[in-house]
Formats: sequence, structure tokens, C-alpha cells
Amino acid sequence: MRALHKKIYQDVWKWAGQYRKSQKTIGIESHHIPTQVALLMKDAKTWIEFDSYPWPELLARFHHRLVFIHPFVNGNGRYARLHTELLALKHDQKVPSWGVQSLKGGLEEESEIRKQYLQCLQMADQKKYGCLIRFIYS
Repeated sequence: MRALHKKIYQDVWKWAGQYRKSQKTIGIESHHIPTQVALLMKDAKTWIEFDSYPWPELLARFHHRLVFIHPFVNGNGRYARLHTELLALKHDQKVPSWGVQSLKGGLEEESEIRKQYLQCLQMADQKKYGCLIRFIYS
């Protein structure tokens, strides 16, 4: 995970690829990041091995949990979307489109698509994944 973040952002931030050490208004406490990331990877492997969820739900759960952990100081959303896409590709699954097929604007700007994405993440915080599952492929 850290190597991917570094590869994406090494030309942007000197600290790219390093887990955050400070507290944020979102995300778990920083000292729990390494353990929670390892647990997420183990859980994802188990979900896949035992076919625990349909792929759209598995990807939504994986993405949400990675965003929830918020392992880096910055770039977490873009990183989590890319990592989710790579997981889908690795297992020959449909790659998420993140709402770009249905709405104008991007996830990185103040737009309706971003507002919808954030609403879906908030619903997933309550273990309601339907909105995020629909959004992933919209």
C-alpha cells in the first residue's frame, strides 16, 4: 500500500508513502493505521477466497474501509479509488467508474458527483453500502 501511494505522489510530497503520524478530523487514530491496514488486506483476501460478498459489494466495503482508515496525510480518496480499481482488475472484475458515467464534474472538485460520493461514504459509515455500490458503477 505504501509503495503505491509513494509511486503516485512521490513528485508531489516528500512524505509520500509514509503513514500519517498526526490525528485528523477523519480517520482512525494514527497509531492504529499499520494494524488496521494489515487487517483490511487480510479481510479482503478472506472475502475473495470465501466469496463472502458479490464483487460490487466487496469493492464498496474495501474502498470504504480504506477511506475510513485514512492512512495518509493527503491523497487518500484518489489513492483508495485507484487501489479499489487495481483490486478489481487483479481479479478480472468490472472496474469502477466512480459516477463519471452519470454526472458531469470530477470527484476532485466541488461538484454534484463529489457530494454524492461523500453522501454514499457517510451511509457506508452506518454499514449501509447500497448507495456506494450503486455509485461505484454509475
